[in-house]
Amino acid sequence: MRPLPPRPDDRLPPAFEAEVQRINDRYVHEIVERFKICPFARAGREKGRIVRGVFAQRDAALEPALAWLEQLEATAPEAVEMGIAVYPRFDGDLLAFRRYARALIAAHTERFGPQRAFVGVVFHPDWKLVPTSPASLVPWLRRSPDPTLQWTRRSTLAQIRRPLPPGPFGDRGLVRTDAESRVSSRVAAANFAFVTREGGRERIEGILADILADRTRSYAPWMPGQR
Repeated sequence: MRPLPPRPDDRLPPAFEAEVQRINDRYVHEIVERFKICPFARAGREKGRIVRGVFAQRDAALEPALAWLEQLEATAPEAVEMGIAVYPRFDGDLLAFRRYARALIAAHTERFGPQRAFVGVVFHPDWKLVPTSPASLVPWLRRSPDPTLQWTRRSTLAQIRRPLPPGPFGDRGLVRTDAESRVSSRVAAANFAFVTREGGRERIEGILADILADRTRSYAPWMPGQR
């Protein structure tokens, strides 16, 4: 995954940033790609079309991310399909991060207009499992080790109209058009079948628990007393 760093004042110390990148890599390889949660994650990474920025901010300030999104929006479609923004020090719970994300998405839309190239969705370690329906399961599959916003190019989303490969994948919150909404329903159904069959939930839970324990140990020099 290629770096697309935020402004120098918005970055972590290099050693801390390297650990955040490593933990995020584990999540991407061991969960997202292994269980096909995102249909284009592996191909995008292997082609060098996914970029990542790690933010130092603790608060809900919008300008650091908006400055980063200006860089992302300026990239060519053939060069970048997805941008990952990671917030390891965000001082707030899931609800607070969702409020921040809504405000940022609104500001991004206002700044770049309805034809903006990228749309965003929240990943967070505190999403809860609600296995009552395919749609209710989607947030649980977005449990990243750090609060994260995934920004995906609209033209890349259109590619999921093709037949689904085996395994669970998808991001319901990213879908915008009617055609993509129909695909979203199929994606959610595939996710639901995987997690609710024997062993699916436990396999993901076990891997994520190990990644979170690794995160706690690795971040301790910079975030003592973290959860």
